Amino acid sequence: MAARRDRPERIAASALHFIVAEHPFWDANHRTGFHAAQVILQLFARRIGAPRDEVEGTVRAIDAAGLDVRALEKWIQSRAVPTG
Repeated sequence: MAARRDRPERIAASALHFIVAEHPFWDANHRTGFHAAQVILQLFARRIGAPRDEVEGTVRAIDAAGLDVRALEKWIQSRAVPTG
């Protein structure tokens, strides 16, 4: 995705969605997905700057409400802030 020059928010949203929706781990898929998204954004000098309860609700909505990659990307765009 980076080679295609997709936006960092799309790359982060795709990773987050994949990990949460596909449950590749026995436990901690939500936390791992969110952390993966943060790491991806950090590579582009950004991070998700949102209150913990909002983050938790959004990440859980992937399973609970069927939040898709496009909606996650928009949420990340609205919450992305520069690092540092």
